[in-house]
Amino acid sequence: MAIAKPLLSSFIFLFLLSSCSNESKSRTKPVFYHWKNNFELSNIEKINLSHLGSKKLFVRFFDVIWDESSKEALPKGELTIYDALNDYEVTPTIYLDHEIFNNLSEEQCKTFAQLV
Repeated sequence: MAIAKPLLSSFIFLFLLSSCSNESKSRTKPVFYHWKNNFELSNIEKINLSHLGSKKLFVRFFDVIWDESSKEALPKGELTIYDALNDYEVTPTIYLDHEIFNNLSEEQCKTFAQLV
């Protein structure tokens, strides 16, 4: 029994040591949010995206706000596109203001959920 403990400890140590590695099995690529009203990347932004190998962008397309006068949720600040988006994998993003959920009726919630 006295020999078994050191042998087991050595085996565990060698197992843990052999499982350590400096190599990364997967490389994570950076992803960026574009949260402006105009999609027009500067040359520096394009160079940085290219240098980092980033092809994926989350792009804010518009906000949805609560309009007190009409008592409904309305789009605001739609995106104006000046650069081609087809160079990137784009995930459209919409900002929903919290006031919408404070003010929607149950029936409006169902309709709103279908629209968004």
